[in-house]
Amino acid sequence: MWRFQSNFFFCQNPRQFAKKIIFYCFLFLFAILIVRAFGIHKYFSGYVFMEWMVNYKGGFVRRGLTGEIFLYLQEHYGLDVYRIAQKFAHLTYLVFSGWYILKIKKCKKIMNCESLMAVLFLPSLVLFPLNDVNVIGRKDFLFLFGLLINLYFLQKTSTCIQLNSNLKASIDRYCHHLFFAYNLLSIPTALSHEAILFLSIPLNTIITATWIGAYFSKKEVLKRTFLIYFPTVSIAFLCLFFKGNYATALAICQSWQSYSHIHPNLAANCTEKLPEILRFFDISFKKLLLENLSKNVMRDRGLAFILWTTVFGANIIILMRASSQISIEAIENIQSKNPEDDRFSRSDSAMHILASFSFKYAFIPFLCSIVLYIVALDWGRWFFVIFISYIICCVSPALIQLETFSYSQNRWILRWLSPLYLPYSRAFIFLFRAQFVQKIYSVYSIGLFYTLFFVRVPHTNIQLNDLYRGLGYTFSRILSYVLNILGLN
Repeated sequence: MWRFQSNFFFCQNPRQFAKKIIFYCFLFLFAILIVRAFGIHKYFSGYVFMEWMVNYKGGFVRRGLTGEIFLYLQEHYGLDVYRIAQKFAHLTYLVFSGWYILKIKKCKKIMNCESLMAVLFLPSLVLFPLNDVNVIGRKDFLFLFGLLINLYFLQKTSTCIQLNSNLKASIDRYCHHLFFAYNLLSIPTALSHEAILFLSIPLNTIITATWIGAYFSKKEVLKRTFLIYFPTVSIAFLCLFFKGNYATALAICQSWQSYSHIHPNLAANCTEKLPEILRFFDISFKKLLLENLSKNVMRDRGLAFILWTTVFGANIIILMRASSQISIEAIENIQSKNPEDDRFSRSDSAMHILASFSFKYAFIPFLCSIVLYIVALDWGRWFFVIFISYIICCVSPALIQLETFSYSQNRWILRWLSPLYLPYSRAFIFLFRAQFVQKIYSVYSIGLFYTLFFVRVPHTNIQLNDLYRGLGYTFSRILSYVLNILGLN
C-alpha cells in the first residue's frame, strides 16, 4: 500500500515524544499570542464592530440581524453593546480554536511530525486571526460552527457502521437532528452574513449527501439533502436579493448617531461621507469587480496578484501534503481493521479514496468560493474558511470512515462531476505517487519552515512585508516589548 514518507528534522523517530514537544511548544506560543491579543491589546476593530451594528432601520437588508439585536439590548437594557460584541468575538474564537486544538491532540497519533506542525503552525489555519488581528470578530467563524454541528451528528449516528446496526434508522435520525440544529444556527448566520452560501453550504451538503447515499438511492439523497438545507439556502438567497441601496445605508448610519458614546466610529457625519462598511450597500457588481482587479490583481503592476498566488500556493502544497498523510493513514487503518468486511471498499485502493475525499471536501468547496474572490477584497478570509474546514474534515474519524465505507455506493456523485473529477483525480494520484517532494525534500523542508514561521496571510491588501511578518516576526516584537518593560532593552 502507498505510504507517505517524511524525513523532517527528528521525525524519523517513531516515538511520540517529538510530537509532544511540537504540540506543547505550540500551546505555549498560542497562549502568549492570546494574552497579547485579548488580554493586553484587547484587539477588536471598530470596522468589525460596525459590521455587527448593521440593522433593519432602512428596511430588510443583508447582514442586518445582529445590529437589530444589539440595538435592542442597548435601547431596552442600556448594555454596553461594544463590550458585548468584543467579548462575544473573543469567546467565539477561543471556543473554536480550543475545539480545533483538542481535535488535533486526539488525532496526532496518526500524524507524523511534519503534518502535526503544518496543521498547528500554518499561517492560513488556526493562527490566521492572531497573525492578522483585524480578522478577530468577523462573522466567518459562525460558518465553521455549522460544520462542527454536522460532524457531531455524523459521529453520533455513524457508529452503526461498526456495530452493524440499522443503517437506515441511523441516517433517518441524522437527517432529523441536523435539519433542526443546523437551520437553528445557520438561518441567523445567513441573516448576519450571506457568504454562508459560498463558504459553508457546499461543504455541508456534500457531507450530508455522502452519508445519506450510504444507504438510499440517488433520488432520495437529492430530496433529503435539498429539504435539510432549503431553509438556510432560501434565506441566504433572500439576503443576496435585498442587498440595499444608498437610502438603506443612510438610514442605518443615521440610526447610529444617538449611540456615538458607545464607539467613536458610530459618530460619522452620514451626509458628508458614509462609513466604509456601508458604502458597499450601494455599489454595483461592475464596480466591485473593478475594485477587486485594482487592489488584488493589478496593484503595483501585478505584484499583488503574484504575492497572493505565491502565498496561497505555498499554503496549498503544505496543506495537501499534510492532509494526505493524515487521511491515508486513517483510511489504511480502517481497511486493516476490517479485512473481511466488503463494505469498506476492499476493491478500491486507499489512493483513489483519498483523491475522492480531497476532491469533495477541499476542491469543490474552493470552487464554490471563487465568486467571493471575484467580488470581494478579503481573499485571505475566504482561503482560511475553506481550508481550515478541510483540515477539520481530515481529523474527523467519522467522516474518513464514511468515505471509506461508502466510496463504491456514492460513485454516482463523482460520475456526475466527472468533467472536474477525472482530470483532478488523475493529476492528484500522479503527483502523490511520483513523490516529487521526496526527491527535493531538503529544499521543501526549508520552504516548509519558512512558510510556517515567517509568512503571514493577511485578510486583504497583501504586501511584500507579509513574506516575513509571520510568527517569527510577531514573537520578536513580543520579546522586544517584554525586554522594554523589564528595562533590559
